[in-house]
Amino acid sequence: MTCITVQPGQRLPAREQMWRVIEVPCRVLLDQIAEAYSHGDRHALMALYQEDALVCSAADPDTPTGRDDLFGRGDVLQRTQLIGAIDLISIDEAAGLIRANARVAVGRGQYRTTERVWLLTFKDGLVHRQRVLGSRDEALAFYAEHGMDLGMQPAPAVPA
Repeated sequence: MTCITVQPGQRLPAREQMWRVIEVPCRVLLDQIAEAYSHGDRHALMALYQEDALVCSAADPDTPTGRDDLFGRGDVLQRTQLIGAIDLISIDEAAGLIRANARVAVGRGQYRTTERVWLLTFKDGLVHRQRVLGSRDEALAFYAEHGMDLGMQPAPAVPA
């Protein structure tokens, strides 16, 4: 898939076209992830994340967990649902954002709806890290500060 991008304030030489065409493979992944979330397909989601991916969820945005721990639970997609329009935003070839209203279960029969931004980084064609933040600006600043690993490192292996 091709994304046409011009950075804010960027000036291209007159001899070049107004737009630069940049291949953004992460856009394909963003489409697939948004579709799987929208359909509540946790098996499809597991297939889009690296086996050792670290993931923060909308229901618990400050606690990284492993892919299997998060998507292995049958209730994970029932607790958080994306509603309304979903914006997919490519940052670069290694990262992107999904911005949507998330309806999160907060108690028995009670839900909170708020805008959330999923910041995802990609490695080897799969999701490597995921954070959930409150705004696009916050997510972009977080990515600029922490880079590909989003400030999350795997737990050290426990000696046998």
